[in-house]
Parts: sequence; structure tokens; C-alpha cells
Amino acid sequence: MAPHPLDNMVWNALGGPQAHLGPSAGKARRFDPEIAVFAAVENPLVTLDGLAEIIPEGGKVGIVTTAPPFLPAELEQTFEGEVLQLVAPRFAPVATGGVRYRDLTAADVPAMIELVELTRPGPFARRTIEMGHYIGVFEGERLVAMTGERLRLDGFGEVSAVCTHPEFQGRGIAKALVSVIGSEIVARGEVPFLQAYTTNAAAIATYRRVGFEPRRNLTFTMLQRR
Repeated sequence: MAPHPLDNMVWNALGGPQAHLGPSAGKARRFDPEIAVFAAVENPLVTLDGLAEIIPEGGKVGIVTTAPPFLPAELEQTFEGEVLQLVAPRFAPVATGGVRYRDLTAADVPAMIELVELTRPGPFARRTIEMGHYIGVFEGERLVAMTGERLRLDGFGEVSAVCTHPEFQGRGIAKALVSVIGSEIVARGEVPFLQAYTTNAAAIATYRRVGFEPRRNLTFTMLQRR
């Protein structure tokens, strides 16, 4: 049986719709580090050969695999976490109600990074906004919630950077923003998917309310070249 495209989503994104966002060295692919930390090889549980060649000495990348990988001598692990991948083949968006949002642009990046550093939804870089459409909710001049798109591969689009300032949680903002971005993905004929750390029960419950279903657990590993 052929592997599911989402089992190696970064490899497939960089070999497809997002090939222009990073270099490929044949055996390995990575996003420009100012766009995203992610890298991939074709068969990561067999070998990570070629990955070190596209990482500068002391540089770091993140890989997502279906099980913990075996590391070659050139790479050392700096972090490992388990994430749950969810898909929404029957996406069920909610009405945005009174949630007022607007498109986010490059001018909003400092505020986006500030919110990410506070809420820790996952990796986010200075040019991550180039990966897709991002929207945000403001209280005055302060960005208090956002959501956007990250990975795109044939047939699938990822909802990402779902974060809400602690003072504004519990108001249904995240559910509304995920509904907007997820609906845009569905309108392109793609299936929305996303990831959450397995320990983040509140986020997983929110995603399930709009039609996301658990698909499988994955391992996120941060690697540094020696």
C-alpha cells in the first residue's frame, strides 16, 4: 500500500505546490529558514542521508515523521515532541458571528511573532506569512488572535498558527478563524488538516467541533548539525 501523502507532508509540499519556497538537494528538501524550520527526506525512517548537506554547521531544522528517526552522526536532537494530526474530510465550519477579523500582511509580522512567542502554537518565522493567507483579530492596535495556512500539498491544505491571547480565550475566536481558513481550503478542492501537540486537549477539542478527526500521531524532532 502506498504511504499516505500526509505521512511525509513536508516532503510532498516541497515537491509540489511549495517547491518555490526552499532548496532541494535531491535526497533532501527544506524550506528557506526565514520561512519555516521544516525539512524532509523521502524515506525518513529508512535514512536521513542528505539532510545534513542542506543544513549549515550549527543550523537547525525540524522534521515530522511517523516514528522517532535514527540519527546519523552529523545530526543531534535538540527537541522531540508527539503531535496529533487531524483531517477534516467533512469540514463543519461555524458562523463567525461577532468575531471581526482582517487579513494580515507583512506589516503585521512583528505583532504576529509577539503573539506566537506568548502562546507557543508551533514554529513560526519572519516570512512564514508567505506560505498562505493569514487573518487576525485586533483589540485596538493589539493583535489578540490569528490563524492561517502553512503547508500545501496536492489535495491538502494545512490550517496553522492557531493562537489566541490568554485574555481573549474562551470566546470562540479560534473556532471562528479556523472556520474561515478551513473553508478557503475546502473551496480550493482540498482537505483541511492540522497538527496539535497531544498534550493540548483544549485545542484538539476545538478542532473536533468544526469537523476535524484524529488521523494519526506523528513525531516532531528538532535537529542541529554538529
